Amino acid sequence: MLILIQILHNMKKKFLLFLIAALPALAFATNGTWQGTGTVNDPYRIADLADLKVLIPDDGNSNYQDKFFVLTGDIADDGTLCPIGSNGKAFEGTFEGDGHTITLNMNNSASRDALFDCLGGKGVIRNVIVAGSVYGSASTHDEVAGICAWNYGIIDHCHNMAQATENNCTMGCAGICTKNYGTIINCWNSGTITSSESSSGGIVSKNYGIIKNCYNSGEISGNEACGIANSSPGPTLVNCYNSGSLSGRWLRPIISIGKCDRCYYEEGDFNTDYGTSLNASQMTDGTLLDYLNAYASTDSTLMTWVANGQGYPGFAPFHTHTFATEWSHDSISHWHAASCHDGSTCSWARSDNAPHQWSSNKPVDGEAYYTCQVCGYQDNERKTIAVTLVNVTCTLGDQATFAFKAIAGQASTVDITPAQG
Repeated sequence: MLILIQILHNMKKKFLLFLIAALPALAFATNGTWQGTGTVNDPYRIADLADLKVLIPDDGNSNYQDKFFVLTGDIADDGTLCPIGSNGKAFEGTFEGDGHTITLNMNNSASRDALFDCLGGKGVIRNVIVAGSVYGSASTHDEVAGICAWNYGIIDHCHNMAQATENNCTMGCAGICTKNYGTIINCWNSGTITSSESSSGGIVSKNYGIIKNCYNSGEISGNEACGIANSSPGPTLVNCYNSGSLSGRWLRPIISIGKCDRCYYEEGDFNTDYGTSLNASQMTDGTLLDYLNAYASTDSTLMTWVANGQGYPGFAPFHTHTFATEWSHDSISHWHAASCHDGSTCSWARSDNAPHQWSSNKPVDGEAYYTCQVCGYQDNERKTIAVTLVNVTCTLGDQATFAFKAIAGQASTVDITPAQG
């Protein structure tokens, strides 16, 4: 890096010049408490509850369009977490849960309670597990869900274990999402969903979008208790099943009204005209598994179903990583790279990610190369050069321009003694 320094002579005998080169933006520059730069290869990393709260919007926050986030560990809500995003400023980024669990303890004054209030059309939530509880009452709430209240984006491979409860609300209660205008795929609910007066659904309350490859195994109760969705006027609800118990006034194992295709439920005493009933043996002996995989194999976005310990169809474990023992690095940082259990590559998945800790070797022929004390990376571009000025003569009042090579972020001191007389 060449830096031009203009030297103004004065009456002093010596001049101290500090050559400060601008540092490049570090991969660890943070927004609030986040690490990362928000790109797909270096997402903002959500490590704890404080990091997660940075996403809660206020008048100054972005909708995070085209920004990437990843959970790096499980998080427990202490009762102070509010929904992320809002109807006026929907979350438009990508939120990668990486199979970690967020345990909610949510009973706020928001009109909608869920991990996310509103997911925008460019937003993505995937590989997230939600546990704990979400509660709403008629005085403050309209809708209650585990993952998201309103969805216009994509919710993929998410699992709700949280107990979602609404008391005298009017708009619905669900495991994954109350109103879906986007796409929900490869998701399931095992949490208890309870609505005292309104409708409740294992996956959604009202579906105006696409639901594929989803199932419910949780207990659902409400005025209308529905295994998958209370209503689905369109366009798509396909390849789903319910095995959860239903209780309430009207019992709908798939939906109460609308359209569905290739949806299955375990036979029982239900009020329904929708879906295909199977007996208990067919639910667990591979019959249902074959039906679901016959359709899933036609769409590359859908996960393959596998039998769980009781024989019911489910999905393979969440995406997992094994981290290398050797270091990977670039010119700024080092980390342990991940290999994925399914053979895919997540370039953003890193452990022990940190900036280099530089130390310089003994100068040889005027050069000192910088080496990281942790990973051993040697940056051949990061070096100092001994500078000797020869035959430089200036007259007082004149200006002289010299070129020096400096290290980014390092201070260089140059002594210049003007000629006498």
